[in-house]
Amino acid sequence: MSYVNLPLLVRGRTIQDKYVFPDEIFEARDKAVKKMASEFGLEGIIVFAGSFLRGLVCYLNYQRNGFSYVNTMWIVPKESGSVMLSTSGDRDIQRAKAALPSFINIVGIGLNLMANDHIGTGTSKYLKDNGLLKGKWGIVNGESIPYTAYQALIADGLQLVDVTAAFEDMKIIKDSNELYPISQASFQAQRMVFDFIRLSKAGVVPIELQARLDRGMRMNGVEHTSFLISRGKETAFTITDDTPIKNGEMISLFYDIQFLHYHGAYGTTFVVGSGTKEQNELINKSKALLDKNIEKISSSMKAQIGYQSVDDFGSYVIVNSIGIDLVDAPMLDGKIYDLKPCMTLNITVSLCDPNVGSAVQSRTAVVTKDGITLLNDFGPLQLSKQYV
Repeated sequence: MSYVNLPLLVRGRTIQDKYVFPDEIFEARDKAVKKMASEFGLEGIIVFAGSFLRGLVCYLNYQRNGFSYVNTMWIVPKESGSVMLSTSGDRDIQRAKAALPSFINIVGIGLNLMANDHIGTGTSKYLKDNGLLKGKWGIVNGESIPYTAYQALIADGLQLVDVTAAFEDMKIIKDSNELYPISQASFQAQRMVFDFIRLSKAGVVPIELQARLDRGMRMNGVEHTSFLISRGKETAFTITDDTPIKNGEMISLFYDIQFLHYHGAYGTTFVVGSGTKEQNELINKSKALLDKNIEKISSSMKAQIGYQSVDDFGSYVIVNSIGIDLVDAPMLDGKIYDLKPCMTLNITVSLCDPNVGSAVQSRTAVVTKDGITLLNDFGPLQLSKQYV
């Protein structure tokens, strides 16, 4: 596998035009979607730009977190080449063509402020013009398609079958091309947390410390960082502020790192200086609760997804899939899943005491045939030998 597009330049700076996935990831997903279409007896699958395409498409339009008036359809016929239909402007289409691998074609159907209608009529026209408007097609994220666009899709007799659940299940299993950036993001998240702890002293301003660490991460090729903090007896996470750190203050940190478009997270709680007996006990209990849940998941190879309350004070355990997004696939809340190798999970526990504060522990893990293994504690060289 070659990461020729790794966004690391001589001085760590990034060029937006080089923000692309390795071809292997595109190709593996394209083949997986075609296989799914065949298994369901469909002519192909149409994916509306949502959770799956956010990382594949938004960055091509330089809109990292949303589309405004830009919509995209990923059309994957079971036997012919895939295409992305986009209402982006011509300039962005040309940049996208330079970034995408050759087997995925991106077609601009014209920038149109009536994009909600336009993407539906454009998709129907493309299928008709290419002799694909026949039989049944799978639709992913169909419930997110604007009403007018959906009506335009079915106006010409297109038969749509919702395959969103199967599509999301497919996303949960990662291959080695995806495990690499997830593991690196996880390791960098842990490193960022440890650096914050190391530099936390009385009088230090948290927002300035975060800015310093964030710059270091970006110089190392990290695309995005998300940092949450709770301080003192506060039990809710918030963003950093300019209130100086105090001796004896208990601080909880949660870092989400995005590297090569994939996420990894790490969180923990510490005390500046010497902690009280109550603070140290709460932190130790949170670590024990994390270990207990990791052991339970690893031994049973099952995980209950979503939020689970621990007590009446707001303590909780959260388990979710992690990958292209921090919550990578909307696995059903409360459902118990049988784990399979190469699933990636984020496991977070929080113990709250209204008289002390909250203690948080969060780790990113990969499922192996023998259980689950934490990714945060592996450096790049160790991990590349073990998993890639």
